[in-house]
Amino acid sequence: MFRFGIIAFLFFSSFLHSQTLTVRLLDKSTGEVVPYASIQTGPLEGTMSNEEGVFSVQISELKEPVLKISSMGYSSLEIPIDHLGKDSKIIYLEPAVIQLNEVQLGGRIPEVNEIIDLARANIPLNYPNTRTNYEMFYREASGMHFNKLLFELEKDSDLSREALKKADMQLRQLGSELAKQDQRNFMDFAGLMSLDKDSTEIIDIEGIRQLVDPTQDLDMEKIQERAKALISSHLDSNTTYVLKSGIFKIEDSLNPKAEFSSSDSDSIAVKSLNDRLTSLSLAATWKPKTRLSQFLNSSLYRYQLQKATYFDGNYVYAVTFFPKSGKALYSGTLFIDTNTFGVLRVNYQYAEGRNGKKINLKLLLGVRFEENESSGIVIFRKDEYTNKFQPYLIQESYGNLIYLHRDLKFIANRPKSEKVKFDFIMDGRYSRSASIWLRPIQDIPKVTYPYKKVKVQKLNKFNAEKWQDYFGLEPVEEMKRFGIENK
Repeated sequence: MFRFGIIAFLFFSSFLHSQTLTVRLLDKSTGEVVPYASIQTGPLEGTMSNEEGVFSVQISELKEPVLKISSMGYSSLEIPIDHLGKDSKIIYLEPAVIQLNEVQLGGRIPEVNEIIDLARANIPLNYPNTRTNYEMFYREASGMHFNKLLFELEKDSDLSREALKKADMQLRQLGSELAKQDQRNFMDFAGLMSLDKDSTEIIDIEGIRQLVDPTQDLDMEKIQERAKALISSHLDSNTTYVLKSGIFKIEDSLNPKAEFSSSDSDSIAVKSLNDRLTSLSLAATWKPKTRLSQFLNSSLYRYQLQKATYFDGNYVYAVTFFPKSGKALYSGTLFIDTNTFGVLRVNYQYAEGRNGKKINLKLLLGVRFEENESSGIVIFRKDEYTNKFQPYLIQESYGNLIYLHRDLKFIANRPKSEKVKFDFIMDGRYSRSASIWLRPIQDIPKVTYPYKKVKVQKLNKFNAEKWQDYFGLEPVEEMKRFGIENK
């Protein structure tokens, strides 16, 4: 595994023996938390507040005696460390109050469409178009809530009526117990990656950690594994089957031993991690037809200039956008630098009355699917080496409504043609959020990660010491309570 001399970025061996300073950032006017603020702790070093406005620093690791804090819409702040003391603290950020007439273009306040046109025209100047290497930190949270989960064994040729009734009752009880559980999983990892306009490539990975309650491990992969286990327990592993669902014959020679073998749950394929990073990173690219480029498409969206604000010593236009075309799905705010017309931040969510893909074949095929939630934040910062705006924070959340009703019939490929028939109903909501924090780095050779799988450290309860030596965003409160408050 390649280390490239930056392990200090990922793991700090002195954390267990140093003083941790934990800070929460709040808006001075409203008292609301300030998420994803930048905290500079030294030259080219720093951290970021999490979605709850919290960050931690190790005082012994600081290169300067001052914390420099900046966030969109707030006046930048410099605070001496010795003013904060030893305990957790609250820092209030002052909202920046700027009049539009302070940021005129050519002696006048620009029209909103003019701002959008300039932002679009300056994309080649403001953003990199070559592969860039990054230090990265990734966090993912997923969960499943069921309205109904039913496993029903309708027929088994090898079981008597009494045994069939007993087995069916056990399956129904398992489905009912699983449906009552509201489950959440968390995963963090750090490493090195390269990013171009189309894809990511992992160079190095350190410290994949998952918070998983084994009694409530109900993400989609685990539901599939449990369904496989339920089915395979009623099938002869030495026999092949024809699988039918409704009127459709799906498979002629399905073998339970081969098809329903358990997966390696203690490791994750590098390709899977790479796919996640690529999917999230593409949310911060300006290629044609990507989400960000569409936000600057005046045939899809209409705009309103709200105010001027402040970020990192620069004036910024805040422009809200709304659907103009039926193809437009989102509303949100673009924060555009008044000098370069680079987009520094985008907040977006499904507009009122809009949603994503929607399939309703409940009556015909027993399937209903709806993407009913999608939101995100993308933040860019100027890289002093390239003088380009690099993605700094990418965050996406989405939710799906899922209904699936399937009858599954397994017919043995042997003279007696024994049958096993199941009925499966799932009605619920799946949610997922993912964040990636990026810092561009120089002089890292383009080397692909040499392993196909990465080992995962799984924890069923949050342990603060396990996170003390781990660089990245501060764990959120839900992670800190994981496996503790419900025990």
